[in-house]
Amino acid sequence: MPELSIEERVANGVRALDADDPWWVERIALERLDMASCTQCVLGQLFGLYQDAPDDLRCHVAADNGFDLYPSDEPYEWTPLEDEWRRVIAERRSSTVDGGT
Repeated sequence: MPELSIEERVANGVRALDADDPWWVERIALERLDMASCTQCVLGQLFGLYQDAPDDLRCHVAADNGFDLYPSDEPYEWTPLEDEWRRVIAERRSSTVDGGT
């Protein structure tokens, strides 16, 4: 299976999180978001630790859901993935404030 773009990966993660809790976006502290951290990444902020997130979000599909890097990604280069999560979360918050869903 071909690797997905960062945008596709984060969109998958958003859909997975929405299915579990549509208000998850309100529980993310963007000022602390650090996708390289097991406690400050998206899953870490929602579940306490990345490892405590449900298996269907992280095991075997973490990279496809935008929660981890692919082996072919630049080693330890979390910035593009983190930037996309920040953009999507800010956009979702803005649409909620503006009356969107």
